[in-house]
Order: sequence, then C-alpha cells, then structure tokens
Amino acid sequence: MFKFFQNKKPNQIENHALKLSLEFGKNWGESISERLLLKFPNLSQEELDFYNKLSKEVENDCWNCIENDTPQINISELYELLNIKVFAKYDWINESNQRNIKSKFSYYFWKDGRIS
Repeated sequence: MFKFFQNKKPNQIENHALKLSLEFGKNWGESISERLLLKFPNLSQEELDFYNKLSKEVENDCWNCIENDTPQINISELYELLNIKVFAKYDWINESNQRNIKSKFSYYFWKDGRIS
C-alpha cells in the first residue's frame, strides 16, 4: 500500500553498486554482490553479475581516460577527461560518486606520476 508513496530514485541500484566498488578498506577490490544484496535483497544472480560488471566497466574507463602516450596532465585536464570519457558515457552517475571518482583517480594518477 505504501509503495506508491516511496520515492524511487532513478539509477539507485547502479549508483549504490558503483559506490560499493569504489570503497577503500577491507572490501577494496572485492565482489560487490553480497553487499549489494544487503540493500537490494530481491536481485537475481544475473542482476548481481550485471551490476558487478557495470561497476568494473566504469572503473576501467576511469583508468583508461588518460592515454598511455599522454604526457603529464594537470588536475583540471583530468577532470575534463573524466567528464568527457566517463561521466558523459555513464550519465546516471550521481554527484557523490562523481566526486569520489575524481578524488580516487586524482590520487591514483598523481601516485603514478601522471598528474603534474
């Protein structure tokens, strides 16, 4: 009866899956399936596999947003590349996950010497 009044956020599952896949700590790099089931217990194995794969694709596109032969770039250029190559492709990514991605990949690329 109250389901009618519940506020359904578009792309809620995709964004939660991405949030889980971006986590640092003990779950870093682990499958998100078990944790995704805690919030969305009615997901099938096929759906869990889909969201796991989708999250990995987003992360791979983040890693690949800077070409291997590109010289060092600055942080503004990284953010522009993420906007063009990731956030435009996956336009469902919410602001919180966009901030997390920018922060995480700024660190990774800085650590790898790719950002000046």
